Amino acid sequence: MNTTRQAQAEQKKQTYLKRVNFLFENVKQWLKDEPLLVEETTREINETLMDDDMRDIYTVPMLILYAPNHEKVVELKPVGASVIVAQGMIDIEDPYGDREHITYMLKEQPQVLRKVGDKLVEKPMYNNVNADNWYWLNESDRHNAQVMKSNLLCKLIMRVGDYEF
Repeated sequence: MNTTRQAQAEQKKQTYLKRVNFLFENVKQWLKDEPLLVEETTREINETLMDDDMRDIYTVPMLILYAPNHEKVVELKPVGASVIVAQGMIDIEDPYGDREHITYMLKEQPQVLRKVGDKLVEKPMYNNVNADNWYWLNESDRHNAQVMKSNLLCKLIMRVGDYEF
């Protein structure tokens, strides 16, 4: 990979890390009054950051949430910066592998053709993406993105980790 491509890959990685850290600081703030224990740790990601075959291995932060009895509820596990139609992904995953995906999406998103009445109209791929931010896409309502907030995080923790607040 030439130095320009290396610099672009490094910039993509650093941007992703900044976004992950921003979300995790919010998560810790959102959960500060909840009975969950938050452990900060790290994990390695091995991904192709650019369109060539050069792989990059780097360390990212990760959060593990425990119930008051120290039973693991979920992990907030960064997946990578290279995601189709998004700028990064984090999984909320329980100890058994059930998961939901949080994706970082840009306000300027791909356009798709959707049927409106009897016409095909070009529209953004997802509704409700009004700013660059972390969003959850409900599998049953694929066109509507929900911005990550405290109440949505708790809903996803309950959904994935079978945890009651």
